[in-house]
Amino acid sequence: MTQSEVTFRPGMTIGEACLQASSLLAGVGIGEPRSNANLLLCHVLGFTKAELLRDWYEPLPEQLFETWAALIARKAAGEPVQYLIGEGWFYGRPFTVTPAVLIPRPETELLVEAVLEAVDKLWPAAGGGHVPTVVDVGTGSGAIAVTLSAERPSWRLFASDLSADALTVAGCNAAKHEVEGRITFVQGDLLLPFAAVVEEGGRPGSDEVAVIQGAVVGRETAGADGEQAEGQAPTAAIQDAAGGPETLGLAGKLAEWQAPAAASDADSTGGGLRANAVDPAGLRIDVLVSNPPYIPAADIPDLQPEVRDYEPRLALVGGGDDGLEPYRRMAVQLPQLAQLPRIVGFELGIGQAQDVADLLRAIGHWDDIRIITDYGGIDRHVLAIRHAE
Repeated sequence: MTQSEVTFRPGMTIGEACLQASSLLAGVGIGEPRSNANLLLCHVLGFTKAELLRDWYEPLPEQLFETWAALIARKAAGEPVQYLIGEGWFYGRPFTVTPAVLIPRPETELLVEAVLEAVDKLWPAAGGGHVPTVVDVGTGSGAIAVTLSAERPSWRLFASDLSADALTVAGCNAAKHEVEGRITFVQGDLLLPFAAVVEEGGRPGSDEVAVIQGAVVGRETAGADGEQAEGQAPTAAIQDAAGGPETLGLAGKLAEWQAPAAASDADSTGGGLRANAVDPAGLRIDVLVSNPPYIPAADIPDLQPEVRDYEPRLALVGGGDDGLEPYRRMAVQLPQLAQLPRIVGFELGIGQAQDVADLLRAIGHWDDIRIITDYGGIDRHVLAIRHAE
């Protein structure tokens, strides 16, 4: 008979609580049950892994058991541990995550590494010359944009997403890693906010410009003279990933990042956004990087339950029947930019690499288009580089 919940007994040690939870999780088919139990217990106790081992034979504080039991029950139901503790790691840094954003994946680190290497070769920092403008489309938690800004502080970063809630999480992560002054956040669909022309031709009309400006959010914007002006954070509904401030306090952390948006009603244009936010339309982009929704609609039922049932559908699905729709749309939108980026890096799904590479080859701008495999040998990224000026 499978145990259905953890139970408390007087004198129970921390180690006994961990082993009991691990056995329960294994019994319901949760992968890596001991690792999950350890992470959740460290979270509840506020311990590092070393401290957990140090106090393994100490009694579990009874006042924490209710919180512990609730988290184990949610994990047993399949909820990702990163959502339960409100944190996932990427490129050696902790990132706040909520159900509004995808959990950062290790394979995406390979895309970051490839972009860093390619940009450094085209624009060596030691030369003191051109400062690249980098756009991260579909930023989600901000893992790519924040990492690039942290690794290369001189770069000018823009990060966009269709979801206002995702942008709030990304802004929180920018503040956490002290790069909020170097990233401008933009709400919009793929490359549309950055287009110099619309599909019908010409610049957007005044009403459309107002919408674009109203969707720009960020701690930093840069004008033509390079001066920085303070922007604002988005207003979005935030739900604490662990059910309340007593267990995680994420709502408070995110609200703290949002607070400046409400600080000055006099210079806002609705939604807590300042009128002086930079208009991204016509931005001259040097580097485009994107990890868009690429899962074919028919593949959703076969996804791991942790992904299918808990991660945001907006960030998973949107690629159409074959998962390629975002790439097709961006291939059409790329020529609408003020200039074609010299570097484009895409993350993609299984079996999509050649099709996406062909889309970029058809544009005829890049002289080096390569495919990067991930840790499992899957063709996971396409990187296009124009070496010639």
